Amino acid sequence: MTERRATSLLDFAIVASIAVVPVLIGIVVLVAVVRPADPESAWRAPADRYISLRHVAALATFEAAIARRAEPAAPLPTATQLPGAVPACEHEWAPQWTASSWLHSAGRANVPSAAEQMVAGLAELDAALLRFSTRANARVAHPIGFDAERWFAAVNQALAVDIGAADAPDAPAQRLRMRCADLAGALAALSRSDFRMLDALDWRGTVGSTTLARWRPDQEVEIPPRQAMRRNPWHGIAGCIYLGRAGEAEQPTHFVAAARSVARRVCNQAAMSAAAAPPAPMALPGEPGPADA
Repeated sequence: MTERRATSLLDFAIVASIAVVPVLIGIVVLVAVVRPADPESAWRAPADRYISLRHVAALATFEAAIARRAEPAAPLPTATQLPGAVPACEHEWAPQWTASSWLHSAGRANVPSAAEQMVAGLAELDAALLRFSTRANARVAHPIGFDAERWFAAVNQALAVDIGAADAPDAPAQRLRMRCADLAGALAALSRSDFRMLDALDWRGTVGSTTLARWRPDQEVEIPPRQAMRRNPWHGIAGCIYLGRAGEAEQPTHFVAAARSVARRVCNQAAMSAAAAPPAPMALPGEPGPADA
């Protein structure tokens, strides 16, 4: 009669380890098949950060306009000259005399127009560039300023073409066009906190030879894309945020939802959106498109 060997704890551990391996492989395969990669998350920077391509294009126009200050300094445009120098923005920047605007400004003295606000902002930018380039610890070798002619040329060129794949290879296929309002937004971003952004930009004389090799010969500064990046404002916020109205019922047309969020499966339900009739609201993962309300 054969004597039966007693099973040790080591034998049990070996068998358990061998049994766990197929289970882990099966789980990995199941996740890969059931939950494929989300295509909407392809154009997303690390840490859930996003870039507005229109904002980047508007900032690039100021990048082209910052040049070595001439002696005497070139005159800045006036509020009367500005709309004519940028024909695409002439209607938007020209004074709008309507009954509603007159009533809105009644009793308020010297309400600045859009052109006057832009001109005032450009003058402040020019003064800030002079202070920045003539201070004791200046990061540039000579005084710099705002060149209006170069800015007009860059703005007119940017407004005439779409923002293409060459500007952002990872951007969506939809074509975008810079708007006049983006110029005002870029100027406001530069002037925020007493033009603090100037210290964070890449200036000639402080960047390496590799960077200078791709700059234009007359380029003084580069505004890196990181200056235009922002965190997703809806990331981590619980609940349903609805946008738009449709029909007399004033039911929402869209809701904000990050990629792979639970909101996509909850916020389009009638019980949440109070949609009395179809269509149900659609998810809006990023910036609204031209067809969105």
